[in-house]
Amino acid sequence: MSGLLLGDKEMAHWFDTRPVFVRAAVTDDFREGTADYTALSERIATTRIEDAHKLVASEADLFRGMGRARRLRFLAWAAQRSTPDRPSAWARLFEKSDEGEEGSGANDVVDLFVDDIRAMQGPLAELTVRLIGDAENVRIVSRAAQDIVEAPAPAGGMP
Repeated sequence: MSGLLLGDKEMAHWFDTRPVFVRAAVTDDFREGTADYTALSERIATTRIEDAHKLVASEADLFRGMGRARRLRFLAWAAQRSTPDRPSAWARLFEKSDEGEEGSGANDVVDLFVDDIRAMQGPLAELTVRLIGDAENVRIVSRAAQDIVEAPAPAGGMP
């Protein structure tokens, strides 16, 4: 049974307990009361990761309307269940279907998933810089970058 709960109360708690950088990235898309996501949470709990893309296709309207926070939680759920021996299950969530094929109604949901991940890139990069960005690490990276710039071109030219 999955612990992924997407109801308004659960999402409000999840949102309030996220770091500021996460709240800043999802706040514009965080929506309350637009639909009852309890039934979707129950469907997710019984969905095998290999079938997650089918769930998205069958519930495309809910995924479109749920907002960034809920979609990111779903993507996190899917990422946690994708293992090295089942990487295609995760990748299938990002595949667009040709017209007329099963799941083609979810193509715009794929675009939303990509946008959701992109929205987190900036805040995560900022956090990473803060975590490794002490003065000594910055000097090391600066020296390495300078060494690369000053290094002679390899014999035979650049690859």
